[in-house]
Amino acid sequence: MILQLSITNFLSYRDTQVFSLLASHTEKQNPNAVSRIPIPGLKGEATLKGAAIFGGNASGKSNFFAAMGHLRHMVIMSENDFDKAKRGKYLPFFLDKENKTEPTRFELDFTIGESRYNYVVSFDNTHIVEESLAAYPNGRKQEWFSRTYIRQPSGKKKPLQQWKFGSQFDKSDAKLKDRTRDEVPFLAVAGQWNHPQLKIIRDWFESDLELGPFDQDYTLDILEDPSRKPEVLSLLKWVDPNIIDIKSESEDIPIDDPKLPKNLSLLLSMAEKKSFKSRKVEFIVAGENGTSFSLPSKLVSGGTRRHLALLGPILDILRRGSVLFFDELESSLHPLLVFEIVKLFMSEKTNPKGAQIIFSTHLTTLLSATIGRTSEVPLLRRDQIWFTQKAKDGATSLYPLTKFSPRQKEALERGYYSGRYGGISLFPKESCHG
Repeated sequence: MILQLSITNFLSYRDTQVFSLLASHTEKQNPNAVSRIPIPGLKGEATLKGAAIFGGNASGKSNFFAAMGHLRHMVIMSENDFDKAKRGKYLPFFLDKENKTEPTRFELDFTIGESRYNYVVSFDNTHIVEESLAAYPNGRKQEWFSRTYIRQPSGKKKPLQQWKFGSQFDKSDAKLKDRTRDEVPFLAVAGQWNHPQLKIIRDWFESDLELGPFDQDYTLDILEDPSRKPEVLSLLKWVDPNIIDIKSESEDIPIDDPKLPKNLSLLLSMAEKKSFKSRKVEFIVAGENGTSFSLPSKLVSGGTRRHLALLGPILDILRRGSVLFFDELESSLHPLLVFEIVKLFMSEKTNPKGAQIIFSTHLTTLLSATIGRTSEVPLLRRDQIWFTQKAKDGATSLYPLTKFSPRQKEALERGYYSGRYGGISLFPKESCHG
């Protein structure tokens, strides 16, 4: 589970912005939106099962998800990947002179099973400036490792890297630092070299942090499992109740096959792929009087195909108790469908393992949505609602609704549109709608 994410000097996030999924002690509505899984070493605290981020266009919502994706990629990619991605891995705030050369910094507090961790990584265009990992067994902090880049006075040949290792590392483990290049995170290297403790953390970043959007292949792979197929098809009926089955056939096409477009072959070659997986997908749709028809994927609505692509990852994330980050969840989906997806995460019945969904949206009806038509319990608690606002200097602020201490039954959607909470586009007085 994610507890807290801090972003500094990354794209529009110039100043440190802190996003928290720790439940507020003053919020009592919708207790099912709070995970019942205890946080190791944090007695009396609890995590939220998700959060929604609202904000105007170009306010920094997508940059928030880019930050999480950037951190994840740094931890899981190989040294060869770092060589390929050398340009573009450092993306500071470019709109003032000072920050263009200052390090980017990410800090993540998270849990894996019964362990809690704090990971920090700071970097510029050439070096990891700072990196550290701490664990909290029984609530007590243990420094597992840290490294600091120290610039030498002019005239010295080489900067220094100062390393520290906790008692969890023996001398052979510490030698992994000699395999670690200046610009590569130690966590990535140690994980790839199968360090028994750090590999668990690297694998969590790779397998339990999911970032949308997804393609259909994820769900189509699940459909090949007869035990899981009925669950996928039943949820697909939310979109089209006439769909009774989905069939797919796959073929591995070598990259030198003339059937493949040349530009695709080139991209696959650059990615060191030897083949391309082609998939033929057909939707079996019920007709009148017990008949059925087969429709190729291209004749099925875009919303249905997008929903299909979402179902597999969502079901897996709920089964594992993992974390989903998704920018603009409502794209191509009906608002009621978005409500149902969010409800899957907020329900104790469908989400007993405390999986989390963090998404951005322009669907402001979520601000006033309830868990049912006749219920007054809000779908999202007030501590699950966040906003992004971009200042005149181009810097993004990220903040929770609870900052404004809204009244218990305050009309949140109306308040949002009136500008009470910020996070909206400001149009000039002479605009066409004014």
